[in-house]
Amino acid sequence: DSALFYKANVHLQLSQPREAIPALQKIPATSAFYGEAEWYLALAYMQTNDTKAAREILSGISQKPGHPYQQQAASLLQEWK
Repeated sequence: DSALFYKANVHLQLSQPREAIPALQKIPATSAFYGEAEWYLALAYMQTNDTKAAREILSGISQKPGHPYQQQAASLLQEWK
């Protein structure tokens, strides 16, 4: 899981969101990286202009109490309204 997470982050840092998406999608919900992976997946979708997928993920994050990016996701969704 950590290798996938770091690989995806490198792609995001290199402005390669399309390459980051598959790695982020493979991180299982049981992983310690899952919360961050969800957030970065939403950001990657935003960078590829897939706003539908980004909104779906952000909506899910904003409804999960204790998610490390719950507030940021809710804020982004509010900005889109």
